[in-house]
Amino acid sequence: MSKKKALRRARNHSNLGKFAIRSLAPQSAIESRPYPNEHACRLVDPAKCDKNKYVRVERKSASKGGKVYSVIRSVLKATGKWVDQAYRYPKKNWAPSEARSHCKDHKGTFEQARDADKRADEGKYDCECIKCHYTMKSDQHCATLKCPKCGGQMRRKERPGPGQPGQKNDEGGESGLTVRAYTLEPRSLNEEDHSVETVMASEQPTLALDLRTFSLVNEILLMSGARMPKQIPLLDSHDRTTIKKQLGSTRDIRIEGDKLIGRDYFSSVADAQEAFTKIREGHVTDHSIGYRVHKSLMINPGKSAEINGRKFTASAERAVRVTTDWEPKENSVCPVGADVMAKVRSASDAAQERHQVSSQEDRDMDFEKWLEERGFKLDDLGDAQRAALEADYKAEQERAAADASGEADATDDQTAVVSRQSSAISDQLKAEAQKALAEARKAEGERVAAIRADAGEDIAKETVEKLISSGASIETARAEFLKSIREARASGVGAPAIHTPDGNAAREDLEAALLLRAAEYDKIVIEDYGEERAERARRFRDLALVDVCRLSLQLDGRDAPLGREEMIRAAFSTASLPQILGAVANKALLKGYKTGRETWRSWCSIGSVADFKTQTRARLTDTGELEEVNNAGEVAHGGAEEEYEQFNIATYAKQFNITRQNVINDDLGVFTRTPQRMGRAASLLIAKLVYTHLLANAAMQDGTALFHADHDNLNTTCALGTAGKLGVALQAFRNMTDKNGDPIDIEPAVLLVPTTLEETAAELMISEFLIATGSTDSKVPSKNIYKGRFTLEAESRLENSTYTGYSTSTWFLMGNPSDVDTIEVAFLNGKQEPTIERFGITADINVLGIGYRVYLDVGCKSLDFRGMQKCTA
Repeated sequence: MSKKKALRRARNHSNLGKFAIRSLAPQSAIESRPYPNEHACRLVDPAKCDKNKYVRVERKSASKGGKVYSVIRSVLKATGKWVDQAYRYPKKNWAPSEARSHCKDHKGTFEQARDADKRADEGKYDCECIKCHYTMKSDQHCATLKCPKCGGQMRRKERPGPGQPGQKNDEGGESGLTVRAYTLEPRSLNEEDHSVETVMASEQPTLALDLRTFSLVNEILLMSGARMPKQIPLLDSHDRTTIKKQLGSTRDIRIEGDKLIGRDYFSSVADAQEAFTKIREGHVTDHSIGYRVHKSLMINPGKSAEINGRKFTASAERAVRVTTDWEPKENSVCPVGADVMAKVRSASDAAQERHQVSSQEDRDMDFEKWLEERGFKLDDLGDAQRAALEADYKAEQERAAADASGEADATDDQTAVVSRQSSAISDQLKAEAQKALAEARKAEGERVAAIRADAGEDIAKETVEKLISSGASIETARAEFLKSIREARASGVGAPAIHTPDGNAAREDLEAALLLRAAEYDKIVIEDYGEERAERARRFRDLALVDVCRLSLQLDGRDAPLGREEMIRAAFSTASLPQILGAVANKALLKGYKTGRETWRSWCSIGSVADFKTQTRARLTDTGELEEVNNAGEVAHGGAEEEYEQFNIATYAKQFNITRQNVINDDLGVFTRTPQRMGRAASLLIAKLVYTHLLANAAMQDGTALFHADHDNLNTTCALGTAGKLGVALQAFRNMTDKNGDPIDIEPAVLLVPTTLEETAAELMISEFLIATGSTDSKVPSKNIYKGRFTLEAESRLENSTYTGYSTSTWFLMGNPSDVDTIEVAFLNGKQEPTIERFGITADINVLGIGYRVYLDVGCKSLDFRGMQKCTA
């Protein structure tokens, strides 16, 4: 391997800093008519093309065995579209007949290359200096020479092309897609505004070190993913520490094909002019671009992937990293660029590089020396790093050996040179590679630390680690953090949706912490939030309400005012604080609702209604029994008579406020005990509605009271005290018939008694034997046939004097609501629990706080008298 190749590979390891470093060189001009060594095929008249927009690329001919030829592309003035303007065929590879045939196939005008012996009488090229017009003859191409008189650029006298007096000296083009270096000739300079046009980057693969795997990869920058700044600073050797090192700026940045083009403008200050002069004189040749990667995709070795509609394939030896979102940040003039091949050079340098010869000594360079030239020390490498680099070393040695025979045959009269690098440049390159690697490690550490610091305790750990591992920039991470926080803001009370890692004082953690602090909610916290969050919340259970206000402001991304009063006022206007307090109040509300004794649930059915309109519950009663089918097969028609009941539901509600005084006094009870009491009140309300309706004994749709002799469900001499009285009610229940007089065959399930009769009823339900008492000699069975037969419900409201129809001796035998209709308790849309809802800041200007209302939509109605028996003394 040649030293130049080795140094170029080593320099690529510096592609790691705060911005990735990619080599560039100023845009080169295309030789107008390369007759001596190339056959030419003109497709479009040059006069029809924009002279400032020319590029030269290489193609393989499918019809000529894959032979390589050059394509001159330009932009048509009339349409602004890129077209093939001409073809060039190297005469050493293309016979005139082959080139002529290919040109004819493409409808071009062919011109054969001139033979060298036709110029034997002259023996030299006539060259002229662009500046002082000094003339001389030379065996070398004029474009490769400098004027011996003034140091200016020489040109062909008979074919002057760009640079001739009276023409603008700004025409340029690329030397080829496969070459990463470009030529800056004096004619590409603009002396008036001290500028030069450059090719800043292309889609050609560049060797880079991937910090996530610490392995070498081929990086491809997609031009479609480039973010286009108006200008970027032009620096001296990537020195971003002071503006004194800024030489000017790179502007006019644009995409042309698969390349990023820009123009360097040098400032009028002395340092910048010195650099511009050195470029003009040919002493400074290297440029480098600094860019930031926002998004990239990795393709493993030997694999392919389609990205943005294009297919990319990685070689078997090395992965490919396709960068789909990147941003140029700075451009630099360097003594030695990131790529050794990024040199200011003559138009023939592109060809010369294809024929550099590597010495056997270079190819046999041992692994440790190979590492040192790339800025690594063998002892500093981990096992994975060493394995990856050693694989690259072996692959490079094999390629160098394979290239040796082909390189030895290079004889093109434009390019037969052997490049050697001085030891001074080599030492400088090694030092720069080591420095760049150290800077890269430092920058990566700073990036990771900054992302973790910005995330703090507000962002999920999984999100943070994903951004770090993907190589996301700090700006990209911050945007993701803001998006995550915004998405976490749930709009409804009691339904926070933020998900946070351990130690994160977020909404659900604060809700759980406030519930734990209120006591009696430990079980609810574990059931509703889980063990992990409950454990995390215990760390915050000592927070005062003022602290919760401060954290609510942080969750909303707002700064907390210094004063306590101002901070509380600000917190009341956030989305987080009302949600946290509302969620805690909702838990307390449900806890209170579930603590009430709901005896009605064992014998009442539960229904759902869609609105507050009058509801109708219809019941079809068949008339007539099944009849025997005669021989003719005729089935008699039956009839149906409809029975129905009607009712409405209503809304029952109450409100409460949480004020700044509650927060200042750290009064946690206002949004735990108050909602809990309201929840219990909602439960008691339902029971009150049911038993008020039951005891009121209102008329049904048939005009008869619910419990009436006409309904056969009222027993007036049936005091509960003996098994015999219970049997009377059981007999009446079993004898109940439908409208046609047929038995309904339903068994009673619930014995409902006032609390005064609870003991008596319990004895009947749990006693094993019945024992006769008194002086009578009558015999009674000893076995209690009613033991465990019914569910016993003791209800205090049956004997409460505030209820119409109360009694201490009246009891009921009820059917199972799944078997027979009794009383239906209906809820709006089936929602049985009360709802808590925030309605905003209170209207009283003297009260600063948040208002909540609790409401329940419910109603009840008896649907069928047949499922209930009433017994009185």
